[in-house]
Amino acid sequence: MVFDKTRPAGSRKIRLSDDDLRENNAALESALSEGHEFTTDGNQTGKHTTPTFKDNGSDPVAPATANEVVLYNNGGKMYFRTSSSTKFEVGAIPSGTKMLFKQGSAPTGWTFASEDNDKVLINTGVESSGGDIGGAWTISGLSGTVEEHTLTISEMPHHRHLAGLVNGDDKLFVYGGTSEDAPGAAHNDIDQRSETVDRQPYTSFSGGGNSHNHGASVSHDGSWRPAHVKVITCSKD
Repeated sequence: MVFDKTRPAGSRKIRLSDDDLRENNAALESALSEGHEFTTDGNQTGKHTTPTFKDNGSDPVAPATANEVVLYNNGGKMYFRTSSSTKFEVGAIPSGTKMLFKQGSAPTGWTFASEDNDKVLINTGVESSGGDIGGAWTISGLSGTVEEHTLTISEMPHHRHLAGLVNGDDKLFVYGGTSEDAPGAAHNDIDQRSETVDRQPYTSFSGGGNSHNHGASVSHDGSWRPAHVKVITCSKD
């Protein structure tokens, strides 16, 4: 039995209409109880429970009064429409919105977007720059040269030399001796006498052995990668 506002018919006698009235009231109570806790006996404590919005099939007319909205189901999605005819899907992320997900596949309602491979994120303070790409993994601006440096006496290693002795033959000096003149033996041409010297003398020490610096710069092959976790970009259906 369903509610029928044409029952009882106007031509039906009142004394025969009581069954029609009871059946119509029962059908009306059943209809009002759909998605609503409906009470009888004049009690007004009823409340909505789980209302079902049937498919409207299209967008309804926008409400004529300011600040009012129309709530409806169109194609299995809930929408509300304002008095300015603006339409919003209830609780939904707008279609085409792109987000990052730390998982191996696109979630339900999203489509994987194969883009921005091997790139990090940079926050921008210019709204219109969102989505721009740039930069590279290669590190630039570094060189690999070492500057020259001439040692000063104080920076030379602390050292001395074996002194040369006068030789009366065709060689003017002997440093440490030769095959002709063994170390420690020399001819003194000053007084034309030959004599044996126990040992040859050394020069004075020179050089401070101090440290010195070279200017330098470092090169890089550009193979740097930060520690990372991979995410995927997905677009809202």
